Parts: sequence; structure tokens; C-alpha cells
Amino acid sequence: MKSFRLTWFHLKRILLNNWGLLLFTSLFPVIMIFAFLMIDESDSSLMSDQASTIINHSEYVADEVIPQLDDSYQQYVTDDAEEAFDQLDQIEVSAVYEIPAGFPYSETFIQVHSLNGDNRDPLFESEFLTVLRETMAADSYDEVNISPETTEVAEPAIESSYVSLDSDLTFVIFMLLFFMGYSTGIIAGDLAKMRKEGLLTRSVLSNTYSGQILGSVLGAYSIYNILSALFIIFLTNIVFDVPLSNIGLILSIFVTMNIFVAGLTMFLFRLFKNETLIQMLGILLIIVLVFIPMLSQTMDALSIFQYLSPYYWALETLDTGVLFPNILVISLYGIVLFTAGSFKVERLVRN
Repeated sequence: MKSFRLTWFHLKRILLNNWGLLLFTSLFPVIMIFAFLMIDESDSSLMSDQASTIINHSEYVADEVIPQLDDSYQQYVTDDAEEAFDQLDQIEVSAVYEIPAGFPYSETFIQVHSLNGDNRDPLFESEFLTVLRETMAADSYDEVNISPETTEVAEPAIESSYVSLDSDLTFVIFMLLFFMGYSTGIIAGDLAKMRKEGLLTRSVLSNTYSGQILGSVLGAYSIYNILSALFIIFLTNIVFDVPLSNIGLILSIFVTMNIFVAGLTMFLFRLFKNETLIQMLGILLIIVLVFIPMLSQTMDALSIFQYLSPYYWALETLDTGVLFPNILVISLYGIVLFTAGSFKVERLVRN
């Protein structure tokens, strides 16, 4: 009962007095997430919402290629070149593809027009080239009376109950995990401030066990982090209609990441005494741990280091839906750091 009262006391203290934590773990994530989702839904997004236009002068392409394209790409085709370039000037389309007469059996090339000269439609180009290559290959077989035979073989079917997370939801969770880790330095700094002001000493003198003191502080911060993250997720669902799925998996990741945050908090708190230094190191370490998995994807030399970051295992879980052993690895990181930073409160507060 005493542990519960202490946890409730520290939770109220966090909500009423720790404005720095509220700012960096609630307000900033909401601003950044809402800004991203608004940009993602904006009609002015050139690459995501604007298509291209195809001006076709080739009879072969008109008869053999375009009918085999996906319906969405067939709508790109127009015979009115003037209207196509007017749409480009008005930024109604991102690019204009002009297919010359005689293509592909003449020494001509498809021309791509855009306002800055760089805009392309990679999805359309991939679809068009695939259909063109298959059509020309079929023509070559017909010319030499070859009928290619295909053999159907059984394909393994992998059944999984995991429903992949929506890309927007994945981004929201990633940002929340980042700011959850970002709170490490703030929590450790708050513990250092409590030690300096004698709040821990008063708890010791009130005949409270050191485990109760430690558990109540870290428990209050953990409860706040999890509830804040879930609230922001449900808020994005209400405002931007971000689909929710795998709530159990998401909650498991948040709980596990809080174990890591608690372990890193205790490690910093035990190793350093200066409040400002603790906060700076906590923020710096989280930034490094977040960017290691990202850099390892582009730099092979760093690939081995990605496994050292708990964020790699968290993102792997979001991507595959596999909880084990990923959450165990994250928990192990937190337990090791907690053990390395373990201490007797009675001894520490007298230093």
C-alpha cells in the first residue's frame, strides 16, 4: 500500500511540476506527428498525389503495350499534347512522357518533360518497361515459331496471423519510442535533483525501503510514458483516422522499452552526479541508439552495431510482428544497465 501511495505521489508530481518532461514527451511528439500526417495528407504533395501524362505517337505502343498496362496507367494517355503541357505548366501533373512515332523499332527515345527536369514516375516507368519487354519478347518468339512453355510448380504458402501495421501508425510508434527514450536523461536528472533537495533522504527517514523509493519513482515515470504514448496514438486515430491494429504488440513494445529506459536511467544516475550532465548524456545516447540502425542500412561497416541498439529490435518487431526474442533482448539491455547502476539509496543520499 505504501508503494502505491508513493507511486501516486510521484505521478502527481510529474504531471504538476515536471513541465520539461511533459514538453519533450507529449507536446513535441504531438506537434511533429501531426505536422507529418498533415503533410502526408496534403493535396499539394507533388510525388504522392500527382500523376503523369503520356503523349503517344507510336502505333505499336498504342496497340500492343498500353492495353496491357494497369487501368490507372492507361488513364495517363492523351492525344492532346497542348493540354498535356498546359497541365504541366499548372503543376497538375508532375511529368509528361512523350513517346515518338515508330518506337520501339526506330532510333528514337522517349522524352520526359518536367518543370525542373528531374521529376520522374518510377512506378509507371517500371510497369511500362516490363510490359514492353514482355511484348517484344513474345513478338520475337512468334517470328521464329517458338512457343515457350511454362511449368507450374507448387509455391510454399506462408500463413501468418500478423496484420502489418499501417505506415503512418509505424511512424507514430517510432516517434513515440524515440521521445520515450529521450526522457531518460530527464528522469535521471530529476532523480539527481531529488537527491540534491533531500527528497530521497526524507523518504529513507520515513522508514521506507530503498526498493519502494526506487520502484515508486521509476514506476510513476513508466506509467506516465505508457499512458502518454497510448493517448497520442488514439488521438492520431481520431484526428487523422490512422488505423489501429496489434494493440497488444504495441503495448508490449512500450512496456519493454520502459524497462530499457529505467535501466539506462539508473546507470546514468549512479555513474554521474551532475544533473545537467546526466540530461545531456541521456539525450545524446538515445540519439546515437536511434540512428545506428538507420546508418547501418546504408553503411555495411556499421551493420554489426545495429544489434546493439534496442531500437533495432523494436523496429524489427513492428516490421515482422515477432515478439520473441526481440522484447527479451530489449529487456536484457535494461536489466544489465539497471544492475550496473544499482545502488543502496541510504548510502547514495549521504554522499
